[in-house]
Amino acid sequence: MSAINIVLITAVYLASLFAVAQWGKGRGKGVVKRFSGQFYALGIAVYCTAWTFYGSIGRAATHGLDFLAIYIGPIITMPVWWFMLRKINRIAKAQHLSSLSDFISARYGKNWLLGIVVTLLVVMSITPYLALQIGAISSSANVLLSDAVAERVELDLITTGLLFVFTLFYGLRFTFDPKERSGLIAAIGFESAFKLLAAFVGGWILVQGPLGGVGRVFERAEQAGMGHLLTIQDPHQWWWMIIISATAFILLPRQFQMAVVSNQNEKDIKVAMWMLPLYLLLMNWWIVPIALGGNLSLPGGSNPDYHFLNLALKSGSDYLPGLMFLGGLAASTSMIIVSSSALGTMVSSNLIIPATLGKKGASFLTLSPLNSRRVAVTAIFALAYFYYTYFVHETALVSIGMISFIGIAQLAPGFFSALFWRRAHSRGVLIGLLAGFAVWLTGFGLPQWNASGTASNMVFTLFEHWSPMANIIFLSLGLNTMLMVGISLVSAPKPLERTQAEIFYNIMNISRDRYDSSPLNSGQITFDRLEKMLLKFLPDGMISETLYKRYTIDRIAAQSFERVPAELVSYSERLLTQVIGPAAARIVLNREMQEESFNNFDIQDIIQESKETRQLNLALSEKTETLERMTHQLVVANEQLQTLGNLKDDFLYTVTHELRSPLTAIRAQIEIIRDDEAMPEEVRNQFLDAAIMECERLTTLITTVLDIEKFESGNQQLSYKNMDLRQISNRVVESLRALAFNEGISMEINGPEHATLYGDEQRIQQVFINLMSNALKYAKGTVKIDLKNCTESWCVSIIDDGDGVPEGDIPHLFDKFYQSNDQTVKKRIGTGLGLAISHNIIKAHGGKLELAQNPPNGPTTFAFTLPAKTTDL
Repeated sequence: MSAINIVLITAVYLASLFAVAQWGKGRGKGVVKRFSGQFYALGIAVYCTAWTFYGSIGRAATHGLDFLAIYIGPIITMPVWWFMLRKINRIAKAQHLSSLSDFISARYGKNWLLGIVVTLLVVMSITPYLALQIGAISSSANVLLSDAVAERVELDLITTGLLFVFTLFYGLRFTFDPKERSGLIAAIGFESAFKLLAAFVGGWILVQGPLGGVGRVFERAEQAGMGHLLTIQDPHQWWWMIIISATAFILLPRQFQMAVVSNQNEKDIKVAMWMLPLYLLLMNWWIVPIALGGNLSLPGGSNPDYHFLNLALKSGSDYLPGLMFLGGLAASTSMIIVSSSALGTMVSSNLIIPATLGKKGASFLTLSPLNSRRVAVTAIFALAYFYYTYFVHETALVSIGMISFIGIAQLAPGFFSALFWRRAHSRGVLIGLLAGFAVWLTGFGLPQWNASGTASNMVFTLFEHWSPMANIIFLSLGLNTMLMVGISLVSAPKPLERTQAEIFYNIMNISRDRYDSSPLNSGQITFDRLEKMLLKFLPDGMISETLYKRYTIDRIAAQSFERVPAELVSYSERLLTQVIGPAAARIVLNREMQEESFNNFDIQDIIQESKETRQLNLALSEKTETLERMTHQLVVANEQLQTLGNLKDDFLYTVTHELRSPLTAIRAQIEIIRDDEAMPEEVRNQFLDAAIMECERLTTLITTVLDIEKFESGNQQLSYKNMDLRQISNRVVESLRALAFNEGISMEINGPEHATLYGDEQRIQQVFINLMSNALKYAKGTVKIDLKNCTESWCVSIIDDGDGVPEGDIPHLFDKFYQSNDQTVKKRIGTGLGLAISHNIIKAHGGKLELAQNPPNGPTTFAFTLPAKTTDL
């Protein structure tokens, strides 16, 4: 096969991968959802990498049946998956955890240092493994060349670059964008299916064809003295490899990403429990015959890792070598994509974002969560390519993979203690982890982790009859576990760690209300401030996809609470955790709860403005009285412009907020109905009724805004007739009586029994309702309506015993959407349109609405006059 053909089929395959991902996030989204269990199992099959496709054959060709341990380990975990993986998934979903480091950090009191250590150690373990996948792509391509001396094809850089682009497009938004998640799941499922097809079909063709069948291969191997390759060479190491692979099947970053983060339905786990063992069996069906056949048929100097490709070339087939190459390419690329995405999330959440938050002179707005993930993934790819370039050449795939597995296994004591042992302490987990990794690093050597797979420091040889690798596994995990248990038993957990331990341990038995209680109780925060803070960090659309859906489920109105309920604070923290990790989320939310809204850039700006102001004042003091008057006028004008600017910003924010709230609530309710086909009819009707109410709310808001514009333009038509203000007052009081009772407020009406005049009764009643509603919001105990005949007009006063209107708000009381900025004023639900529409209604009737009395401590009086004319009916 020529170099051009290799490059061409590689390009076509990678283009197909992009196409499948695009299909999965678009038209194919329904297919992915319908067959979610199958795609879920195929996603977890990313466990099978170039190690499986090539390396297992190389291992079988040199060490016999030892390679089976790597697949027996995962298979024996299947019976407990329904209990253990469900628990892991519920914890991750309940606390919005999007990576392995987030999971461990969250359990142990959201410990930032532990998250950093886990992230660094995982990167150190997985980077050589990533490099080996790049090396496998390049090496397999060159095996196919018809004349290896005359030409070589370097696919490593090109393929790495294309996979980097793919990861940026489809991998980084995996944790919070359902469309991107569906696209990536489709692509990984396609690759898993393709590599299985290539391995099984290709193996069947080779074994049944050129090699003469399984029986013939085994017979020839016995005659050639290869019988030892049909046995287990090192039983001690074999059993340890089973334990390590069983652990890695859950704890590898790519496995956690596909088995936990991508899971949307617990029922999919049942599909994976039978489908994955079958998948692993079929992937390994022809490994032993191919390994033995390669040893028998190929020259002694051939790399056993690539027996598959060399036998395909020797068979003379035109298409089989290309199929084998693409199968290995699929195995490598799927691992690179998912692992780099998972590592990027971990590095971003635990290193980049927290470091930016804590660094002097830096603002948390400098780098968005998505951009920080891009930086992290770029660094991961660069590090893996660097390692490949300088350290990876002819290294055995299984050796480097096993070393990575042992490194990842160091997380096991802390991870499984998080699930099943409440006494586990963050300090014990941290020290045990560091000790275990120290043994691992020293035992396998630095700086390149001794890619040969042998121990470089025999000081760790505890059992003479064990292999060096078995000794290092036993010593590293043993020391790790002993330190974790011992230190945990003598350490006292902090309140947050104790709370998290109870949640993790009892997640299957507790209701959502238990883990919704937020331990962040050192401060309080308004809804508007919480929402603005979330908008800084959460991606576009995520609030409508999650936070507003939560309002719908809990029947919580998305309104300007005086103090956000604890369950919403806790839920907001978990939303941030999903994007920036538990440690950074806690830092950000703590700052907001403690009123630490200024960042360092804000302070620098204030200092700079103060310096400029002082310099300006010194210069102005030297000018004449005329210039001083001009300066004063400019200052007043500037303040007015600033006020107008603030009003404009508030107006735009309020309009978008008020329109978005019902729209997103409607969308959330409809999506819940669509996504839950098994929803009871009664619950479905409740959601539909809620959607209708939100539609009515939206219609009322738009109608009110349009009415104000008609009044202001003079185009509003009024329906005049004789009406009685006393009757209107009685109706309004009766309609608000329940609200007043709940607030502990009494209402009374003073004045004549009849107050007849000519006007639009519905509009005047609307004025009464708006003014009375406002009075009830701010009153302490009493609200009164006074009706008086003032010669040629009727005078109406609405009086409440509240604290009055702040002086700075009086000029803007009748502006559209205006609400007080005074932090001492109790904030209540509202849009700021009530007084504006009331003012326009009274004005259209020839009357006047004003704030009549406003003493510092009340009572507050809003009064309006209406002409006392009538007409004969």
